[in-house]
Amino acid sequence: MHPKKKLPEGSEEIARAGGYILVKYDVEKKPFYSIFQFYETSKGTRYVPRGGGGRDLDEVKRQLERITGAKR
Repeated sequence: MHPKKKLPEGSEEIARAGGYILVKYDVEKKPFYSIFQFYETSKGTRYVPRGGGGRDLDEVKRQLERITGAKR
């Protein structure tokens, strides 16, 4: 998958762990949570969808812990 130059429209950062970010945005007027890996380049920050998304925030937080190994 190609890295993206920006996060989904209207997204809000919920948590960061290492090189990963948990964001909240709306899909069909309902909150949706996704995990993205991010890194800096000379042309700005790039985001790569990591999977581990859904509508249940607690479940997505557990997925972020599994991916990063960091307890939140």
